[in-house]
Amino acid sequence: MFNNLSLRAKAIGFAIALGTLPVLGIGAIAYYFANRSITEDVMRLQQAYAVELADKISRFMFERYGDIQAIGNLAILADPRVSSIVPQKQKEETLNRYLDTYRVYDNIAVFDLSGNLIVKSRGEASGNHSNREYFQQVLKTQRPFISAPEFSQSTNDWAIYIAAPVKNVITGKIIAIARSRLPVKYLRERIKTLGSSQEQSHVIDPSGKIFVTYDPKEAGQQIESEYPLFDRVQAEKQADVKVVFSRSDKTDKVLATAPTPELAGMPKLNWIVLVDNDTAIAFRPQRDLLVTLLIGTGATAILVSAIAAVIADRTTKSINLIVSSISVSTSEIASTVEQQERVATQQASSVNQTTATMNELGASSRSTAEQAQLAAESAREVLNLAESSATAARQVLNLAQQGTQTVERTLEGMSALKEKVGAIAQQTLHLTEQTNQITGITNIVTDLATQTHMLALNAAVEAVRAGEHGKGFGVVAAEIRKLADQSKQSAQKINALVIGIQSAINSTVIVTNEGRKTAEEGIKLSQETAEAFTSVTKGIDEVILSKQQTSLNAIDNIVVSSQQISLTAKQQAIAIEQVVEAMNSLNQGAAQTASGITQTKIGIKKLEEAAQNLKAIV
Repeated sequence: MFNNLSLRAKAIGFAIALGTLPVLGIGAIAYYFANRSITEDVMRLQQAYAVELADKISRFMFERYGDIQAIGNLAILADPRVSSIVPQKQKEETLNRYLDTYRVYDNIAVFDLSGNLIVKSRGEASGNHSNREYFQQVLKTQRPFISAPEFSQSTNDWAIYIAAPVKNVITGKIIAIARSRLPVKYLRERIKTLGSSQEQSHVIDPSGKIFVTYDPKEAGQQIESEYPLFDRVQAEKQADVKVVFSRSDKTDKVLATAPTPELAGMPKLNWIVLVDNDTAIAFRPQRDLLVTLLIGTGATAILVSAIAAVIADRTTKSINLIVSSISVSTSEIASTVEQQERVATQQASSVNQTTATMNELGASSRSTAEQAQLAAESAREVLNLAESSATAARQVLNLAQQGTQTVERTLEGMSALKEKVGAIAQQTLHLTEQTNQITGITNIVTDLATQTHMLALNAAVEAVRAGEHGKGFGVVAAEIRKLADQSKQSAQKINALVIGIQSAINSTVIVTNEGRKTAEEGIKLSQETAEAFTSVTKGIDEVILSKQQTSLNAIDNIVVSSQQISLTAKQQAIAIEQVVEAMNSLNQGAAQTASGITQTKIGIKKLEEAAQNLKAIV
């Protein structure tokens, strides 16, 4: 199917391919590397955000850890001397000021070592707290403690309890336990101020429960139900990022995890910060880049293809014009050569007929010479036998009349020969004019081939300039240049054949002129011979009618006339042989002309086939 396409279609196809494929290849490579870079950047940025968020949460809790110690060291609580003189209401107001100042607690309370409430701020803190984990841990370690997130039934939300021992400033012994309650909602709000609206942040406690999340419904759920890989993340205890499948959303998400760092002076939290983001949102720049590359690549490919198609179309149109000119020229040359072939064939036939006529005329001339010789011999016998002159005169008269008739036939043949030689001369001149036309047409073909060669060379140069985009044009230009060289070589062969034909025609013209001159001389000799025979006849009649006494003189005249007739007949035979030789030469020239025209016709057919092949290719 590809081979059946025209050169124009192939050139346009190659141009579009050369203009489109490199652009598409470059676009695909650019997208591949850009996609990798964007993917790595998105993953790295989300991991960095998770690490940063984990660090800020740790520092936030470190501040809360310091707050409870500051509360435990208040003089109204740690110094019995001050505590005894400060009213209970003033103590509560002091704790309320802490609530108003930090705005992250909903309750601050102080319990004695039995778990009973001593003083509290606003908010609920009823009952005995001796059985609470934070209370037991502080009594056991005598150090501040941060509890795991717990669900508060009173507030219907998760909360973190931070407790610290209240030590007597005089004895250094624990006399009470101070405790602050941090609702998770404040931690959630703090995370929102640090993060982005795209990423969804979660904080997971050591048991794997989610206690800080953007969706309150997920609070308290196990992270394994959403992301099965949590156990491995928890075991590795290091920041990581990967694309995982979300069971609830049924979509792929970019998941970044980071453990809260351990800070000096604060117990290790063992919390894990988890940041997830929908891949459709995270990798939106990739899609934008892909769309941009597709639009840019498509527009560039269309533009380059259009330019290449226009260039290929213009080039093939120029080649089509040249091929059409060559085809028309070859058709005209073929028509002219066929006409010349017919004329040359007719000329050869005429020459053959003329040669046959000349052969017959030569035979007649020889017969006339023999008869003239016999007449001379008879005249000599008449001279010896004067007495029988009357009878001999009659015989001589008969012979003279036969000679006269033979000379008249010779004269008629010579006249016909002259006319045929003239016709050959006219046909030869016409053939000369047609060969000149062939020479002009072959010169035009040579010029067209040269112009095609130059055009192909220019196309090859432009293809080299175009680099990889022009390789297809280079192949097309090389094929066109080969066809132009073949056309030029065929035209040169035709020129050589035409030169040979012109040489043969020139020889034919010379031989024809010589034949015409010889025929004219033969006509003159025949006329002189006819006059001589007429004189002989008249002489014989006069001898018969005149007196017997003058017979001897007449016989002498007859002898002389017979000798002249014999001489004239011999000259006529020689002239006719020369004409025959000239006609043979003319016949050979006509044969050479016909052969040269046949070779020219073959060359023209080859040139026409080359032009048709070139036209079919284009």
